Amino acid sequence: MKVQVEEITPVKKSLKIEIPQEVVSGEFEIAYSDLKKKAKLPGFRPGKAPLSLLEKKFGPSVEEDIVRKLVPEYYQRAIKEAGLSPVEFPSIEKIELKKGAPLLFTATVEIKPTIQLANYSGIPVPRKEIKVTDEEVEQTLKRLQDDQGRLEASPEDHAVQSNDYAIIDFEGSIDGKPVDQGKAEGYTLQIGSNTFPSEFESSLLGKKKGDRIEADVPYPADYPNKEIAGKSVRFKVHVKEIKNKVLPPLDDELAKDIGLSSLEELRGKIKNTLLEQRTAQQEHDQKNLLMKKLVEMHSFDVPESMVDRELHTMIDRLQERVQQPLDHESLHKEYESTAKERVKGTLLLNEIADAEKMEVTEQEIDEEINRLAQRAKVSPQEAKRAIHQQQGSLEGLKARIREEKALNRVYSLAQFEDKGETE
Repeated sequence: MKVQVEEITPVKKSLKIEIPQEVVSGEFEIAYSDLKKKAKLPGFRPGKAPLSLLEKKFGPSVEEDIVRKLVPEYYQRAIKEAGLSPVEFPSIEKIELKKGAPLLFTATVEIKPTIQLANYSGIPVPRKEIKVTDEEVEQTLKRLQDDQGRLEASPEDHAVQSNDYAIIDFEGSIDGKPVDQGKAEGYTLQIGSNTFPSEFESSLLGKKKGDRIEADVPYPADYPNKEIAGKSVRFKVHVKEIKNKVLPPLDDELAKDIGLSSLEELRGKIKNTLLEQRTAQQEHDQKNLLMKKLVEMHSFDVPESMVDRELHTMIDRLQERVQQPLDHESLHKEYESTAKERVKGTLLLNEIADAEKMEVTEQEIDEEINRLAQRAKVSPQEAKRAIHQQQGSLEGLKARIREEKALNRVYSLAQFEDKGETE
């Protein structure tokens, strides 16, 4: 085999590959030998058809089979011989196959960049002292008290006022045509919550149980639902019931209702939870900053195919969160630099993992699956089964764990600079 490697870019190579004539001839001999035994041609007994007739009738399909067999095999050999690490499937072209001659083809492929790691020990990262004030604890306690409140029916003659809960049926239309997803029955709306435009909520103020009203509600031009953006929607509303929220006292009984022994214990738990959340958030922000600095410290080309895959992943995730079609072309332009930075970060973390000789253990895989199962509210067995059944999921999980280990290593080596306190 002969291999000639040409550089298109530092991360894109063209390989001109020549498969030896004797290998190709051997494949032709095997193919026609098998055909001669099996082929049924008019006027010839099995095994007696001349080679020239077999070549005339089956030549194209034989050549196709030989190409299908030899090209992938020798491409892999060529990649290994050249010491390249592809990041995508190759583009195969210029295939030349003739009997009695070598098989020639060209493979164009993107590869992992060569990265010279800078010193990633001691990267400066700001760190703030984390505190939680008594006032913040009380604010959280009041939100918890509100969550534990119960809705009670207001008197029959009660008129809707701010903070009341109105149970309503409503239907919206534009020029008499119903609006998609503009209808609901038994909907609970807290007045003043800004769940609906202010014109909708204010139209309910002063109304009583059983009242029916109509209200014209304008929507801004940049409203996400394009059907009603910049238009006025007429709503027909029926007030079915009015309720108010009754809050439990802030005492030991409230704490006991959520599994603790006293109000003071609840306050302590709230404070510790807030401290843990802020500590985790600071670590998350610090690691994001570390990744940004790592990328800035290294200059190398990034394979376009990896950036494209990251772009598609980002846009697909965004599409899952919104209910309307997206302009993929504009999003590609908007997200391209972010996607490129993420790919560079992934490549750097893998390079660091290689340098640190990091491996992923079965215990680490099981622990991560357990965390995923908890978030998805399924059993670890179900989560593991789903991961093993979906092609590529286990490899992706291992890759994420390895990258996280590499980032944790860089984080452990960082130079933290105290910058006062955060609340």
